[in-house]
Amino acid sequence: MRRGADIWVLAGLLLVFAAVTAYFGAIGFEREQSAQPTTYSAGPSGLKALYRLLESEGIPVQRFKEPPSQLPEDAGLLVISEPLKRPFTEAEKASLRAWITGGGTLLLLTEDSEIMRPLRGAPLEEVSVETKPPRPAEIAPGAEERTSPYLRDVRRLQVEGEGRIVVRSVEEAQTLVADREGACLVRWSDGEGSVIVAAAGLGLNNRGISRADNAILLVNIAAEHIGEGRRVYFDEYHQGFGLESGMERSLWMALGTPARALIWFGLILSLIYLYHVNRRFGSARSLLPPASRPSTEYIASMAGLFRRAEAADIALEQVYRAFLRDLTRWTDAPPESDYLRVAELAGRRFHLPSEPLRELMARCEEVVRGERVKESEMLKLVQQIQDYRRRVELVRV
Repeated sequence: MRRGADIWVLAGLLLVFAAVTAYFGAIGFEREQSAQPTTYSAGPSGLKALYRLLESEGIPVQRFKEPPSQLPEDAGLLVISEPLKRPFTEAEKASLRAWITGGGTLLLLTEDSEIMRPLRGAPLEEVSVETKPPRPAEIAPGAEERTSPYLRDVRRLQVEGEGRIVVRSVEEAQTLVADREGACLVRWSDGEGSVIVAAAGLGLNNRGISRADNAILLVNIAAEHIGEGRRVYFDEYHQGFGLESGMERSLWMALGTPARALIWFGLILSLIYLYHVNRRFGSARSLLPPASRPSTEYIASMAGLFRRAEAADIALEQVYRAFLRDLTRWTDAPPESDYLRVAELAGRRFHLPSEPLRELMARCEEVVRGERVKESEMLKLVQQIQDYRRRVELVRV
C-alpha cells in the first residue's frame, strides 16, 4: 500500500514538472518568435503590421517558407528582414541573384550593428551597415527625391536607430532617403531587377510603421513591383520556418517542443511505474509444500467451480453416470442395458423398491438429455443417489 502511494506521488510530481516545463517552453518560444522580424510576430521587431497593411491596401501578399530556388513565377517583390535565423548558403545566394537579374526586386530590411560589417548571412556582398549616433528625427524628402515613385505622397519620415547603409561596390546606387548621418534607403538596378535596402532606423517594422509617412513609403514600394499579376512574398524560410532543402517533415517534428517534452516525461513516468510495480517487497522466500492434503479438497474445488459456473446439470450428470455405471456392474447387467433394466435388476438383487429408483433415474436421464435443473433440486437428487449407493454397498458387504 505504501509503495502504491509513493508511485502516485511521484507521478503527480512528474506531471506537474512536465506541465510547468511545457508552459515555460511555450512562453519562451513565443517570446523568441515575437523578437524575430517575421510576419507572424506582433512584437516591436516583427512585420505583422506591414503584412496586414499591404493586405488592407489590396496588395497580394504571401508568406514564403521555401529556399529562393523555389520562388514562384508571380514573385514580384521579396522582403527579407534581418537578423536571419537561418543564413543564406552560397547556392541560395546564387539562386536569389539569378531571380533578381531575371526581373525580381529584393527589399532588404537591415538591422543596427555595433560595428561596420557586411550583412550577416544576407545575400548581398555590396552593402555594409555603419554605426552612427542615434538621433531620432523626421526627414522631409527633397523635391528631387520625391520624383521617385517610392516617395510619392511621402512628406516626412521618422528615422531613429544607429544603423546607416554603406554601398561599397555599386556606383549607380541611388540614395532615396538620408539624414546627416548617412543613407537610410538605397536602391540600385541589377540586370532586369533591382535591390532596395532599408536601414532599421527607418522604422519599417511594427514599432515604426505608424510613425510619420513610413507606412506610405512601404505601400509605394510594394505597389511598384506587383504589376502584371505579381505578388509580394515575405521570406519566412530564413526566419526558421519551413524545412531545410531535402528534409522531410516528420510527425515528431510537427508536434512541437512542448508536446515532445510531455511525451518524454510520459515515457519516463511509465518506465518508473513499471520498475516499481515489478520490484519485490523483499528477498524471495521459498514456500514448502504441505505434508498432506485432505481427501475432500478435490471435491470441494470441483463443487466450487460448478457453482460459480452455475452448472448444476453438469454436476448432477457426473454423479449420476458414475452411479449408473457402478450399479450396472454390481447387478451384472449387460453394458448396453438401459436405466429401466438396471433399476429392475437392482431392486431384485438388493431388495430395493424399484419404483422410486426408476423415478430417480428417469429424472436424472431428463437432465442428461439437456433439461436445466436448479441447484436445490440437483442437491436433492444427488443426496438420493448417495442414499441408494450406501444401501447397495451395505447389502453387498
